[in-house]
Amino acid sequence: MKASEAIEKFLVYYDRIYSLSAKGYEDEEILTFISDASRIAVDTAFRNKAYNLCPVIDLNTETINVLDNTNVVEVNLSTPIRHIISVYTDVSRTNYPKVELTKVEAYPVNLEVLFKIGDKSEISIFNNILYSYIGNKLYFVGDSFTSILNVYIKAVRAIPDLVYIPEIQDDTLIISDVLIDSVISYAANLAKAASDNIRIQPVTTDDTKS
Repeated sequence: MKASEAIEKFLVYYDRIYSLSAKGYEDEEILTFISDASRIAVDTAFRNKAYNLCPVIDLNTETINVLDNTNVVEVNLSTPIRHIISVYTDVSRTNYPKVELTKVEAYPVNLEVLFKIGDKSEISIFNNILYSYIGNKLYFVGDSFTSILNVYIKAVRAIPDLVYIPEIQDDTLIISDVLIDSVISYAANLAKAASDNIRIQPVTTDDTKS
């Protein structure tokens, strides 16, 4: 669905829950509500492991070599992501346990924990590949005998802010078609809540008047 179509659908839902006297919204404001509702819907689907309802993307990074005295390795991702579903790496080791190129799963840990592990002088990571994700970067913990190669990431794409400029730009919603109705409905309710907050003024009294 295009952003322009989403705006029209939003207005239909908004009319259902509000009178014509309600605060009107500009297209840009409507798209903000829709973008926010999209993120909430995708976050819910992710927590419920309904990955088929998420905009899933597969990312493969370039080869990473863990160098001597470098226990924590930073990997920049080219595509913004919102959630990580799984991470696998091809790993090889030149010291015990020696391992030829083998694909293993990596497990998420807190970044502070990762750096504490990386501070240890001797560490074998083959049996427990660990990573942290922050700021569109992955951090892996390794040692001087290990090479982490070909990182395979299955992730949920970041939900960008929608843009609609007539005859210039009309973004496409990247959420599942199954979620569109619920997303637009929720966006309309977000708009209603915002409108109520704007329109309702606190009751005040002026005690100085006689």
